[in-house]
Amino acid sequence: MIPLSLGLGVLAGTYAGRALDHVISIGSLVAIALPEFVIGSLLIGIFFVGLDVLPPVAIIPPGGDPLSDPKKLVLPVLTLLLASLAAGIRMVRAGMVETLRTEYVQTARLNGLSERRVLSRYAMRNALAPSVQVIAQNLQWLIGGIIVTENVFAYPGIGTTLVQAVQNRDVTLVQSVAMMIAVVYVLVNLIADFIVLLLVPKLREPV
Repeated sequence: MIPLSLGLGVLAGTYAGRALDHVISIGSLVAIALPEFVIGSLLIGIFFVGLDVLPPVAIIPPGGDPLSDPKKLVLPVLTLLLASLAAGIRMVRAGMVETLRTEYVQTARLNGLSERRVLSRYAMRNALAPSVQVIAQNLQWLIGGIIVTENVFAYPGIGTTLVQAVQNRDVTLVQSVAMMIAVVYVLVNLIADFIVLLLVPKLREPV
């Protein structure tokens, strides 16, 4: 999700208003408009019902290794990827479009720097900073908010475990899973804040 969000967002922002930008933007709008169960159902219809190349469920036996049969994970992973990709792409694109219009980028171009150097050294650092928090929120959602996808593909994941624990009134398990999710949330936010500090040097200056 992270490399695709950054790569496609930078491409769309760099070629804003052109055909490539329109394709990426329309694709991200379609993806963000569809809920996970619709995306999952469409993928099952294409790759299982139509092409019969991937299994429609990702049932893992108790104590089994999810990676023992990677084909079972393709559709659920692809569903989560499509559902979480659009927000990051649009945020990165907006940051690139805004940054490429700034005076310091135009000055760098007038000084004869190559477009690649302008993008990598001057534009991308400032354009990606606002997108880091959006990508971090997507990562947090992937940890604890994917119960719909788990139900579509019958995958025994964290969200399903938490719901079953609540239904069974297993307080210990509920507390354990909730604590694990909370720790991951805090760590992801801390890492995102450090990345923003690295990308924007002026934030490290004392007030």
